[in-house]
Amino acid sequence: MNLLLYRLHLRRALNPVLGVLLLGVGLFVIGSRRVGAQFLDTEESSIQLLRADVVFALLAVLVPLLLAGVAGTFRRLDESERHWLLPRRISRSSIAISTWTGVLSGALLWLVAIGLSCELTGEGGEPSLREAQSLEMQQVGRVGTEGDLVWLTPGFERPAGSVARLGLGLFGNYGEVEAVELIVRESQDADAFDVGTAQPGMHTLIEVELPAGHDALHFEFRARGVSKALMLHDTKLRLFVPASERAAVLSFLLRIALTLTGLLALVLGLGAWLSPASLLLALIGGYSLLWLEAEALAGSFLERWLPGYDLPAAFGLLSQGRASQALPVETWLGAGVLVLVGLSLHRLAMGRWRLGA
Repeated sequence: MNLLLYRLHLRRALNPVLGVLLLGVGLFVIGSRRVGAQFLDTEESSIQLLRADVVFALLAVLVPLLLAGVAGTFRRLDESERHWLLPRRISRSSIAISTWTGVLSGALLWLVAIGLSCELTGEGGEPSLREAQSLEMQQVGRVGTEGDLVWLTPGFERPAGSVARLGLGLFGNYGEVEAVELIVRESQDADAFDVGTAQPGMHTLIEVELPAGHDALHFEFRARGVSKALMLHDTKLRLFVPASERAAVLSFLLRIALTLTGLLALVLGLGAWLSPASLLLALIGGYSLLWLEAEALAGSFLERWLPGYDLPAAFGLLSQGRASQALPVETWLGAGVLVLVGLSLHRLAMGRWRLGA
């Protein structure tokens, strides 16, 4: 790796104008949110929403500008810097790696700054929860006169303060349903340990606190009111375990960092063959389509291998003050594949350079 090139692209990534722009956006979001915080129920919820808004606003400015700058890097190298690079006999691999690591280092420093900016939103807030795993749901049957559903979850480890979230879709005349409830019991005949209530809708979330331990639990679902024609679909039960207050922001920024690691290299390579505008439109359009069809693509290889695939879901958890589940190994490998492809394309394009041309 060439340190001169590395420092050059690091300085370009840490553009002071970009810093001033991010500072202005961050202060505007914090100021506007503090004005509206009086309409929120609790101080904790206002801090959580404020941190999510600050992160989203800053990333919405930072990421497109970084990618646009990297997309035009090869053209700048070809037009302005090729003539002093070739006589120095710097290898094409060294140029590609130095360029990518310089821009990536700048991007990571910006992410650190965004994480620190969340500290300006204030101290306090309740401890966070981290998404841990999906829970298996074995339907036991129906109980009671209303035919309430009962599920059994096989034994799983859960520390004190753990929470189960039931997400489900309701189909039918749910407008006449007064409320839906989720009851958790340590055995089918035991008293309720906790009861969660929610208003019915096309997509409903209900949370209950779980007893510490590792034994199997029984979950009972009830619909209060007229529920004869009510049907459930897309039923998912997920476990959340206690985490630190800042775990939500850190887990989201980690996903952004991994996504940028792969995308910056890919854009660097493709930018040598495509125009920056076409490349960015294709990239934004491709990810937007994947995010819109995330439910249809659930379980596909893209879900585990493509960095950034789950960013909308992760941001939804961030806005609730929750941390996302740990990234699977395949996502890290997928980022590595994008890096190799991108740097190889960039190195291949430099093969067209000739001294004195």
